[in-house]
Amino acid sequence: MAVTLPVAVGAVVASVVRSVVATAIALAVAIALGFRPSASLAEGALVLALVFGYILAVSAVAALWGLFVRSTQAAEAFGFMVIFFPYVSDGVVPAETMPGPLRGFAEHQPTTPIVEALRALLLDQPMGNAGWLSAIWLTAAVLISVPIAAVLFRRRTAR
Repeated sequence: MAVTLPVAVGAVVASVVRSVVATAIALAVAIALGFRPSASLAEGALVLALVFGYILAVSAVAALWGLFVRSTQAAEAFGFMVIFFPYVSDGVVPAETMPGPLRGFAEHQPTTPIVEALRALLLDQPMGNAGWLSAIWLTAAVLISVPIAAVLFRRRTAR
C-alpha cells in the first residue's frame, strides 16, 4: 500500500507537467501570431502561478473523479466538462450579455474569475475581485480533492 500512493501522485504530477508544456506551447504560438501581453514581471509571475494553480486543481479534481467512477467512459466525461466550462464563462463573451440562467451560471462558476484575472494581468486591466475568487476556487478544489482522492485510492488499492 505504501508504494501505490506515490504512483497516484506521479500520475497527477505527470498530468500537470503535460498541461504546463501544452500551455507554454499555446502561449508561444499566441506570441508568434502577434499577441503582446503588457504584463509586468510581477504580473507575469502571477499569471504563471494562476495557470499552474488551474492545472493543478483540474488534475486533482480529475483524479478524484476517476476514483469515483467505475468506467473509462465515465472518467472521460470529466474532460468534456472541463472543456465546456470556459465556453460558459465570460472568456468568449461578457456574462452580462448572456440570457438569464446562462448568465447566472457564467457569473458563479470557477472559470469566469480565472479568465477575468488572467485577462486583467496580461492586458494591464483592473482585476477587481477576480484574483481572490480565483485563488479561493483553486485552493478549495485542491484542498478538497486531494485528501478525498487519497482516501479513495487507498481503499481501492487495499483490496
